[in-house]
Amino acid sequence: MVNNVVTNGAWRPFKYEFRGENIVLNDCEDRGVIVINADFSGAYDRYESGISGNCNLSDYFVGKWAYDNLYNTLTITYTDAGVTKTMKK
Repeated sequence: MVNNVVTNGAWRPFKYEFRGENIVLNDCEDRGVIVINADFSGAYDRYESGISGNCNLSDYFVGKWAYDNLYNTLTITYTDAGVTKTMKK
């Protein structure tokens, strides 16, 4: 995001915010990516550490993105098992 404008491309998160606290990503979480296409379609994937220490894909969503300038959040709307869901980032 540049100057509160979302541009298309592949974005990698570098931290999470939870209740006002910044949480630095571990090596597996750092592999996650948000893809935003020019038409705001895209995907989100997230990785977690597995039992053996390997990085495993834990979530993958394909849908439409929306950007809220007021709260600086991205929201993806996707379908999971026939149910429409949303997730904010």
